[in-house]
Amino acid sequence: MVVSILRKSVIVLLLAGGLAEAVWGYGQLIGVWPSGNSRFAFTGSFYNPGPYSGFLSMVIAIALFEWKRLKSKQHWSQGLLGMLCTLMIILLPAGRSRAAWLALGVAAVYYLYCNQKEAILKKLFQNRLATLTGCFVLILTFGGIYHLKKDSADGRLFIWKNAIHAIAKNPWKGCGWDHVAGVYGEQQEAYFSSGNGTEAEKRIADAPDNIFNEFLQAAMAWGVPSAMAIILILVYTFYIGHQSESWSLCAGLLSLATFAFFSYPFQFPEFCICLFLIVAGIHLSAIEKFDCVRKEITHFILIGSTIAVLAYGQWVIERHQHEQEWRLHRKSQQELYPDMKWNAQFLFDYGLRLHRSGEYSKSEEVMNTGMQVSSDPMFLVIQGKNAWYQKHPKEAERWLQRAANRVPNRIYPHYLLAKLYSDSAFLNRERFLSAAEIVLNRDAKVPSTAVRQMREEIQKLKEERWGR
Repeated sequence: MVVSILRKSVIVLLLAGGLAEAVWGYGQLIGVWPSGNSRFAFTGSFYNPGPYSGFLSMVIAIALFEWKRLKSKQHWSQGLLGMLCTLMIILLPAGRSRAAWLALGVAAVYYLYCNQKEAILKKLFQNRLATLTGCFVLILTFGGIYHLKKDSADGRLFIWKNAIHAIAKNPWKGCGWDHVAGVYGEQQEAYFSSGNGTEAEKRIADAPDNIFNEFLQAAMAWGVPSAMAIILILVYTFYIGHQSESWSLCAGLLSLATFAFFSYPFQFPEFCICLFLIVAGIHLSAIEKFDCVRKEITHFILIGSTIAVLAYGQWVIERHQHEQEWRLHRKSQQELYPDMKWNAQFLFDYGLRLHRSGEYSKSEEVMNTGMQVSSDPMFLVIQGKNAWYQKHPKEAERWLQRAANRVPNRIYPHYLLAKLYSDSAFLNRERFLSAAEIVLNRDAKVPSTAVRQMREEIQKLKEERWGR
């Protein structure tokens, strides 16, 4: 009885979360509440419609199965669930998250498998033309999703490729969750420095904060064995959930796992809590239905996941408190520095302030810390400027060249290199012309007034220094 109540409570909590997010999203669309990001019309409680859409797709998957279950019982609440599903589905296309669409699509296939398996298999075997047509439509659908935002899709594939190379260098222990972005930045920099990068890769390369695949992210952070253990737990959870007919929670888990393969949901506490609730709900359902061995495994997973989520909650709260102390100026950056070495934005802001105040040695220390937790080449740029202002042009060149190699489509590092080579302390005509050529002729990934001004300055410098 208690187990059944706990399982139903988990489902109600997840559905209530979906309802709250849907109301929040519609409120943002009609102007009742501000969006979490001025670039997008709605984001729910998130800062981006991508994770927001992923959250909706997970809840839709759960709601769809619950609607089917209540419909078979002629329960009065089936209409409310149907309305909730409709409200959330309407929002999904506007979010333009292909990962969320795929996540919902996978959950829909699972729904058909659980409810119409025999009829579908019979039709597939009886009507081969329909089967071939369905496969063709599926291929066209995937092609359309890929070409909808082709550069974004290619960018993720490129990120995955570099992430796999980084994992291969340290497959057993990993680098730690906070250092994933820093290790990725070093790997991408090494890839382009070796001369292997194509022009297309140079055009789409960026400085990501995460890997856009939580399973690869886990392998980079904690090593391949730990990542495999997580995957095995999720697979086992799905298996016993399906066996115990906890289909709605299995659909939610399947949707969330699919979304995690293409995006970054576990960077948000909301998704981590939902994963815990789904896993706990499935194992609670399985306790009364399986033998002693499976019950022991279930108890182990329940206890382990509970300890993990409590530790995670404390970790998140502590970090949030330190971040609030910084943003509300309750403590100085110097005081917060030991506790904020995980926050790339804080480290860059602090290191830049030290640079601008002429405290170059301290700035170097902070920027070195920042490079361990961020792939952003601007940390390298400020290191280069620190060295330049301390009259170390060779060291400045090394840092700026690293920044240029890390994200080749960024114009700013090449602009600084051109200015360095025109400096009387490090005058080098050939290198200046090479850097100037890139500044003047390379297509900027994001054209802006700053890029235009840099090009005008370098063109003027070129004419004044060398007469052409």
